[in-house]
Amino acid sequence: MESKQPRHTLVPEALGQRPDLLHNRYQSGATPTDLDGVSVQFGTPTKPHTYQAPTGEGITSRRLRRFALVLSRFQLANSKRLAKSWKVKPTSLKYAEQILANTAYKTAFNDDPTTNVLNTKALSLMLSEPTPNEELIAKALSYCNTEAFEQIVRDITIQPVADLLTSCGSSLASDYEQGSWNWRAVSRINSSSAYDRKKAYKVYKELAREIERLSRYASGNFKTREQEETIKKNGDTYADQKGGKPGYSDGSDRWYPLIVSKPELPLVHTGKMGRKLMYTDTGRTIKNISRIYSDPEQRIFTRKTRAIGAVVVIDCSGSMNLDEREIDEMIQASAGATILCYSTGSSVSQENPNAWVVARKGRRVRQLPHFPGGNGCDAPALMYGLKELRENSRQPVIWISDGRVTGMRDQQNVDLSGECDRIVQRFGVTVCRTNHQAITKLKQLQGKG
Repeated sequence: MESKQPRHTLVPEALGQRPDLLHNRYQSGATPTDLDGVSVQFGTPTKPHTYQAPTGEGITSRRLRRFALVLSRFQLANSKRLAKSWKVKPTSLKYAEQILANTAYKTAFNDDPTTNVLNTKALSLMLSEPTPNEELIAKALSYCNTEAFEQIVRDITIQPVADLLTSCGSSLASDYEQGSWNWRAVSRINSSSAYDRKKAYKVYKELAREIERLSRYASGNFKTREQEETIKKNGDTYADQKGGKPGYSDGSDRWYPLIVSKPELPLVHTGKMGRKLMYTDTGRTIKNISRIYSDPEQRIFTRKTRAIGAVVVIDCSGSMNLDEREIDEMIQASAGATILCYSTGSSVSQENPNAWVVARKGRRVRQLPHFPGGNGCDAPALMYGLKELRENSRQPVIWISDGRVTGMRDQQNVDLSGECDRIVQRFGVTVCRTNHQAITKLKQLQGKG
């Protein structure tokens, strides 16, 4: 008779094989006493994986053991390589795994994984010091939507830091909570379908980047006096990924900071952006018979190249004189594209964003959000479309704008326009000045023009 495994022993083998791992053999490692100590170290085909989790019978041990079980399914096996490929910090990807594992644990066990198993006092004290850095903020955000996060916020003695951390945490929690589109994609991380796993990996990447963006934004709001003087003198800029040259302002002195909202996308928005007609010498139907005389190779047939997608950035300020019908018309003409609308009001916060992703991955919003009417973030919006929304350098980026850009307090000057012009030239952005010009260009990208 086979001996039964003790109830208190963790047995990840019972979960079945993960498609991206070559084997499913686990061995027990150290016995951690808190949630941060629980981990899974993936081995090789000849070396088993190692999990760090207690084996006791109490509720605390069971909670930590169950969390290790969740990590064995949702922790990425090649995190360091992926972080390098995705151009994110390894810690940011680790924090993304933590957030998604928390959601998976809640879904599976209807329990909070941080209850009575995490001491957050030290982190709260460091966040209460002057100018908390990005890493501390990112660490705190990794506990968003848990009891530990609420305790961290309560223990912070500087109220502006607590308020900003609450706002950033709420933004992450709403985008990646149970039932959201992102969570539905992540829940298929162990699917036998390579397509499903690819979509799940993309959510990990986007979450890691969002953690970095929010922590950078939050830490940027608590600069020392010396840092502020340096910013006033030189401008606070991001570096271009390739050459290390100044890229675009983060909004501290010239532009408003870009706060991006990602509403639900319930409607289908599929299309074929980025197709081109190519003339060939073989085919079924003649497209242009006159080329039999003008083309030495007599290429009179056509074929359509593979679609590469597109990113459309729309200036929704009052100077564009666009009504909701015209904006919706442009969105319909750009089926299959990722669309970012931007417009800044008198103030910017998580409750009052100035940019909205209204279409992405074949889906779009049912109703357009309210646009405040100002510019204020033209360059940051362009760079967000280029560096965050564009999937590869071959994808075209279209900027629909009349060219009248404004910065802080809706002021216009030559420096702001020059910065946008440099971005357009450096990255080859296509600029459309009018509604009609934009629709014509979008139809051309769909192979209809």
